[in-house]
Parts: sequence; structure tokens; C-alpha cells
Amino acid sequence: MSNNNDDRSVTSELCFKWNINYGTKSIESDLYSSAIKNLTWRMRLYPRVCNDGKEDQVQIDLCLESCENSFKGLIKYIILDRNGKESHVKDSNKEQFQQHGVYSTYLIPSDKLTDPANKLLLNNRLTISCRLIIMSDVDVTNDLLSTNNNCNLIEELGNMLENKIFSDVTLKSKDNHEFRAHKCILAARSDVFAILFETCKNNKSYKLDADKAVCEEMLQFIYTGNVSHLDELLKPLLEVANKYNLKKLKSLCENKLQYLNE
Repeated sequence: MSNNNDDRSVTSELCFKWNINYGTKSIESDLYSSAIKNLTWRMRLYPRVCNDGKEDQVQIDLCLESCENSFKGLIKYIILDRNGKESHVKDSNKEQFQQHGVYSTYLIPSDKLTDPANKLLLNNRLTISCRLIIMSDVDVTNDLLSTNNNCNLIEELGNMLENKIFSDVTLKSKDNHEFRAHKCILAARSDVFAILFETCKNNKSYKLDADKAVCEEMLQFIYTGNVSHLDELLKPLLEVANKYNLKKLKSLCENKLQYLNE
């Protein structure tokens, strides 16, 4: 989520994948959070059954729960096939985003999702990717291609954490769950980790003062800038943000607390 060199256009991009059991009922994703503009957002999917001879459709929405201030941006929906390749893509027009809004509805015929030839469902599970591209106020005509590197970087760092590629340190939660991670990434994101690794150079394992779920969210934030369970883990996440000097995570938690107390 680094800044684009031309701050007149794209400034940041947020993305996540949503894997669901596809059926006939409405469903909402977990709440996703980011330190960028202190955004909290979720996706919503529900079927639209037509009784007037028109084909049944599925509606996908991006629901913005809260943000620090209004902003302009684009949404890109991507439905992935069972092999993880992009299949159906829908780009929105540029919109003005504000708190508590539903933005850029994507309507897709139900039979496109269920047709075996399209290979979108695997064991009746559907994967949808959503990219939220944050832009400045100046009008731009170009476009999503220039932002792909940002989103790819986020996904690749997330994959490094998930797949433990080239990991060189083990972090242990209070309940003794182990996480494989990377000293260089942790140190770049937290001066507390940097000092810890410098003073204990020969250590390969470090104890964290938090439970498994909180450690998972903290590491997700360190690697991708996003958290998935802010509401449930708000206070313990604020504690680890303070302990490891994760300023953007701290700001995100404090703003959420303020919002809940209003």
C-alpha cells in the first residue's frame, strides 16, 4: 500500500479475498479494517430472484462502515475460478465514498456462477476478490493497471506470512502457538522489534505478550496493513499496538473506540 509517485491519481489500494459457501441466502463478510483513512468495510452478497421472466441474479456490494474522511475511489470486483485465476471482472466508475454507504453494486446472472463450464465453484465454494482504489480529488482517466503492483505486493507479503517462505524467526503467543515470520519485515514495521532483534541477535525464537488470535491479527497488519477482526479484538490489539509501537494500528484502534463511544 505504498504511495504512488503521481499523487494526483492513485494514492493507495486495499484488497482482500472472500471465500464463501455459495447458496440461496444472503451473506456478509467479516469486517475488514485498514489504517489508511481508518477504513472499516465489508462485502455483502445476496440472490435476487426475479418473478417477471427476467433471469435470476446475484448482487455483490461493498459496504463502507466508517472512514476518517470522505474520499474518491474506484472498486474492482473479481470472481476467481477454482484454480485461483481471474474470471469475471467488474470495474466501477469513480465514486465519492463517505461513512455508512453501500457502493458499486455488481450484478451477475446466477447461472454464470453455477454453470460447471465456468469452473467458478469448488465444493460449492465461491471466491470473490475486491479491490478498493483510493484516489485524489484530481480527475484521472488512467486507471487500474497502474495500481496492480500495489495490490500484488500486499498479496505477496501476505503469502510470505501464510506460506512461511524464507522465514527466519519464530514468534510464540502466550498460549504457545508458533508463528514463522521474517525479521526484516518485522523490524521495518516496528522499531521495538528492530531493537529486540539487534540486542538478541542469536535468538531464533521470541515470546509475544498476546494470545494466538491477537498475534495473528497483529502479524496480518504488519504484513498487509489490514486487520480482519477489529471489533472482536479491539482492546488487546490496542495493547499490542502500544507495546510494539505500531502507530497506524494504534490510531486505527483508537479511532474505532472513539466511534463506538460516540
